[in-house]
Parts: sequence; C-alpha cells; structure tokens
Amino acid sequence: MVLIMKLIPRNFLLKIAARVCFKKGVEQAKPILLEPIMNVEIAVPEQFMGDIISDLNSKRGRVLGMEAGKKNQVIKAQVPLAEMYRYAIDLKSITQGGGVVLEWNLLNMKMFRLKLLRKLLIKPGRRAKYKKALMLKIA
Repeated sequence: MVLIMKLIPRNFLLKIAARVCFKKGVEQAKPILLEPIMNVEIAVPEQFMGDIISDLNSKRGRVLGMEAGKKNQVIKAQVPLAEMYRYAIDLKSITQGGGVVLEWNLLNMKMFRLKLLRKLLIKPGRRAKYKKALMLKIA
C-alpha cells in the first residue's frame, strides 16, 4: 500500500478528496436554484400590443397591466431575466422600431421549477447516462 501511495502524485489524491467532499457537501446542503425576476415597462405602439403581450407570455412573463401613454401604450410585466436577453432586439423587430423598454429592474428571486431545470440542464448531444443520473438527482 505504501508503494502505491508513493507512485500516485499527492495533488491527484487531494483533487480526488476535494471532489468527494464537495459532492457530499452539496448532497447534504440540498441547494436550490434561484432565477432573477425582472420588473419591466415597455412602451409600444397600439397596433403591436397583442404581439408584444403574446411574446412576453411565451417568455414565461406575467403581464400585470397596461396604461395609455401620450403616443404609445405602456405594458407592465414581470419576466425572468434568462428570457430577456436580446429582448431589445426582439422588441425592435416585432414593433418595426417603435417599441422601447422604459424600465428594467430586479424585482425578486424565484425558485426554478424542476421541469424547466431539467429542460435547461439536459441539452441535446449529451450522453444518455448523464441524462439518467441528472433525472435521478433532481427528482
């Protein structure tokens, strides 16, 4: 046994020990994944209201209300930050350049739904054994 220990580099043994400790620590802690929810206000021309509302709904957003502005309608909604990347570009595209994000700030953090977490973590191209392991650990 002593001979084997001398042949294996110490840093390799430390890496193995660290992995085992980290894995056990995570299992015992039972961590949860939080996602930031953003409060957004979007000004859009009236003829694009339906398109923008359906786009927000498709992004897991929750429309809180609408107000009439001077020239545009203002939509107030809560949308997960992960869904809002590139939204300014999408908004300009849908409204033909007439839409503007007026306000965009952090509202709170919300726990991820397990179905969505599985969908995000298991992307096409990963091996089946990793998929099974993930499904068992998340469930």
